[in-house]
Amino acid sequence: MTLFESPSQFREKSAICRIFELLPLQAPLAEGHRFPWFALNIPMDLGTGGIFTSDIDVIACLRPWPNSVRTYPAHSDGRIYKTWEVKVSLLCKDGTARSLKTGKTARTIKQLRAYRGFGCCNVSLLDVYICEAGFMDRNSFPPLPARQAILAKLPDLKNEGFGYQVLPFEHEKDGDIDVGLRRSTFQLGTATSRAISSSFRQSRTHRLMGSPDW
Repeated sequence: MTLFESPSQFREKSAICRIFELLPLQAPLAEGHRFPWFALNIPMDLGTGGIFTSDIDVIACLRPWPNSVRTYPAHSDGRIYKTWEVKVSLLCKDGTARSLKTGKTARTIKQLRAYRGFGCCNVSLLDVYICEAGFMDRNSFPPLPARQAILAKLPDLKNEGFGYQVLPFEHEKDGDIDVGLRRSTFQLGTATSRAISSSFRQSRTHRLMGSPDW
């Protein structure tokens, strides 16, 4: 089964895994840095006594390449910690869209505020658009329904200081298998970085996985 055809209840996690399996998809999110590690679907109540009840879609630890120019202030351990709330939509080859989450901006902002309340220092929304095979040959991105959904979110995300990335990508289809890759990435907003709080520090993934110095 292709990612585009995957059941809705598994699609988000499958899409996130696909992004971090493929360097051309994950590299733009690193913005010139490298990933020592990343983690998916981390419960906020892990190690915090149940104060927080949501989860974090993606936590990524970034380290700059030697002599690179930092785009974000590093934590005291020399690493940069970014988090994303991920939303997944589908773009059909005829230009129509599915699962756009229109009218749910307020709920998304509430989720991002929860990340910040938990103590995440760099919080962004990642809108993933999984394109049906043939979409990019027949359409430009974003088609009108997606453009309207993107523009509707921008003012609130900017006012709150949240980052915003849009990642459309398409695989060719070989029977029931995804092959090849076509993608674009759009950085529509940069997150305002803040200090890491004790809640985030207590549950930070390297406490669970160790902190390898890669």
